[in-house]
Amino acid sequence: MPHGIRRSTALFLLIILLAQPLAAEQSGMVVKGEIFFAGRQGRWTLLIALTVLLGTEENYGLAMDAADKAFHIAESSGDDARAATALRYKAVLFEEQAKYAEAESAVRQALVLREKSVGPEDPAVADLLVTLARLRRRQNKLDGVEALLARAGARLDEDDLAGAVALLAGLPEPAARQAQPWLARARARLAAEAALGRLVEQALGAGSRAGG
Repeated sequence: MPHGIRRSTALFLLIILLAQPLAAEQSGMVVKGEIFFAGRQGRWTLLIALTVLLGTEENYGLAMDAADKAFHIAESSGDDARAATALRYKAVLFEEQAKYAEAESAVRQALVLREKSVGPEDPAVADLLVTLARLRRRQNKLDGVEALLARAGARLDEDDLAGAVALLAGLPEPAARQAQPWLARARARLAAEAALGRLVEQALGAGSRAGG
């Protein structure tokens, strides 16, 4: 996205965020119940979008402010999943500034909330564990399991899904149990990609024979 368009989009989102509570106040409207929560969720979504846009502009101060506001909206609504997502974006912003200790703290908070909202065996929890291991590797604070997770994360960064699966398959308990849902999805994707590759080869083979 061109620089000017990103800036205009960020400004538009900011105007919406400022105008929404102002319009409600001026109209004397009482917002409650489902309408209240829908409005807060809409503001959360806009704030997350603003976080991403400002982060791509490397405007980390304003991006962090937007992420903080998104977190507090989710937290005050009791929405652990959205609060965890906002913390994950904060961790990304910290990591991009090489503030690895702060990023680790945000990921740990997100991990607690994510486990609370979806359970410890959800693939999203496994993703956070890999992220946590990568951050601890940057700080030279890894143990055996975390080192394995960090190596798997590096494979994922290189788009080597098969390599990551091979590494995570060797995790000891209880980490292995937490990684199982993620591994199941990853293996299904690898199987689908292999099947698609075979179909393409068969189609190409059939086409060449027909052409001959």
